[in-house]
Amino acid sequence: MSVRDKAMERLDADECRVLAESGVILSMMELMDKVKMLTDGHMLDTSLIKQGEEYIYEMEVAGKDGVVRMLLVDARTGDMIKEK
Repeated sequence: MSVRDKAMERLDADECRVLAESGVILSMMELMDKVKMLTDGHMLDTSLIKQGEEYIYEMEVAGKDGVVRMLLVDARTGDMIKEK
């Protein structure tokens, strides 16, 4: 079953904080460090999405070239899943 086949739930800031504090997902600081390694851009917006048992950060990033990109990042590992 692919990620697209699973129900998607957008989590709020409190749920995100609890998951990060319990070590289930990366914290926002860790995520920001990962963004610097993945791209030369600046994070504009971030949402945490739960799909099945997976947690995915959906990140809107403005590159130095002025192009805004959407990155999907595994919230547990910080690995990029997809760039839109």
